[in-house]
Amino acid sequence: MAHYYKDVELVSESCSIINKKIEQNFYSLMASNIEKLGKLTPSEKKQCGNDWDNTINISLRQTIEWTDENPLLKDRPHADFISNVNYDGHLTYLAAKKYYSDSGNVEKNKCVDIFNAAVLARDFNLSQFLSSELSTIGDSQQHLEKWAAWLTILHADNHIGIQRKYAKVFIRMAQEGHFSGQKAAMLSDRLSNMQKEKQLYGVLYDCVNGNLVQNLDDIEAVNKRRKSINLPSHAIWLREQVKSGACKTK
Repeated sequence: MAHYYKDVELVSESCSIINKKIEQNFYSLMASNIEKLGKLTPSEKKQCGNDWDNTINISLRQTIEWTDENPLLKDRPHADFISNVNYDGHLTYLAAKKYYSDSGNVEKNKCVDIFNAAVLARDFNLSQFLSSELSTIGDSQQHLEKWAAWLTILHADNHIGIQRKYAKVFIRMAQEGHFSGQKAAMLSDRLSNMQKEKQLYGVLYDCVNGNLVQNLDDIEAVNKRRKSINLPSHAIWLREQVKSGACKTK
């Protein structure tokens, strides 16, 4: 069974995962997938293994190419962390592409869910973030480091406390002009959506029957917050979404 997790296991062996909750989540996901894998027929097991390995290998290759071609990563203190985050992004994209495409003769719900590889990668990246000097991100002016930390925390949905803490940090940086207001608002509103709370900035939406749907706080308060992080008013933003064809409004 370990064959299907060899890349992730190598990653876990190369770093001591300090945060106990992350460590428990890492091995819990691993165990649940091994259990699922054991229920497959030999042919299904082979197909799932090929899907897993191909996705992992393509993602690793693309990440290596991106890292080698990006001069901003040369001799930077967090180059490994940033390349790992980029690997996470490639893995997520490829996993989604694979999951929503034809899976051949193997039912999607039978196969080892490649999305879990991305979850494991994110937990690993989050543990790196929490145990490194990136924890002082509020004082950092390095754009790549801040982007990588933001992307990791944005998807750390199993760690709401961490997301809540750093959502405030990123908003503060955006208010000071040291980070993208759009990205900071995305983290805040994503967190609100997951908690079934009203969005504070109104940058995320769902499309329901062709209509743009948002659960917004008071619009005056929303616009005040948007202005504080250099975003246009919600009305202007809404017109831009409609013009782009993202979703039809009522």
